[in-house]
Amino acid sequence: MDKISAVMYRDFVWLWNWRPNLYAQVLTPVAYLLFAVALSGNMEQGGFNDALNANYMSFFIPGLIILQTFNRFSSALNDSSNDRRWGVFRIYMTTKMKPFHYVIGKALVSTFICILQSIFIQGMGILLSGSYFFAGFGSIAILIFSIVASSFFWTCLGIAIGLTTSQEEKRTVYSTLLTLPIMFSSSIFYDVSQAPKYIYWLSRFNPLTYMADVARGAYFNNYDLAEVIAVGALMIIAFFVALGRVRTAKLIPDQM
Repeated sequence: MDKISAVMYRDFVWLWNWRPNLYAQVLTPVAYLLFAVALSGNMEQGGFNDALNANYMSFFIPGLIILQTFNRFSSALNDSSNDRRWGVFRIYMTTKMKPFHYVIGKALVSTFICILQSIFIQGMGILLSGSYFFAGFGSIAILIFSIVASSFFWTCLGIAIGLTTSQEEKRTVYSTLLTLPIMFSSSIFYDVSQAPKYIYWLSRFNPLTYMADVARGAYFNNYDLAEVIAVGALMIIAFFVALGRVRTAKLIPDQM
């Protein structure tokens, strides 16, 4: 537990000391919410999604919550790559720290940040549009599970890819090539059933779609248990992939 705490402490201190990134964690969701308010028009009317009887703001808020978990992918990719670059990863792995401690520590930091962001987003959603989440214990539990599972999945995937290189140029390419296609072929911003067929079929192979759908289903108390199980399975797979990558990652940084 002490080793996990050490990883978490360093990541929290780094986040606190790098204030621009800390401010971005707050201001970015606000910007998205304001954009959604501008798009949604009359917040009192439903009709954006017939299956859920939801206006755009209500549809978007759970997607925005999951989008924050997806943002942890780039953060984990950059952090783990920098850990290799500056020798932090080598220090971790030459002590008694195990790959499990490294992965769990970073994933718990991501989860904590995303849960705080989800509370903030819901509060801002109420202030801006009156859209709020009110459901039974089961739906609340599923929503929390979707946040935790999605945070773990994207953090673990970011670690697995980030440890493949310590070069800034390569990790920027990896992040850019993966982030935009995944984000815009998912159901975060819109109902993919109304999208062109090629977008719809891409979304069916996109993990972010299932994570957003589980959160949205919990938000409207209309979740699919099969999707919940699929998201849990994805989390477990990504965790073991990250563990395997940490075990085999080179301790010496790549040549600059």
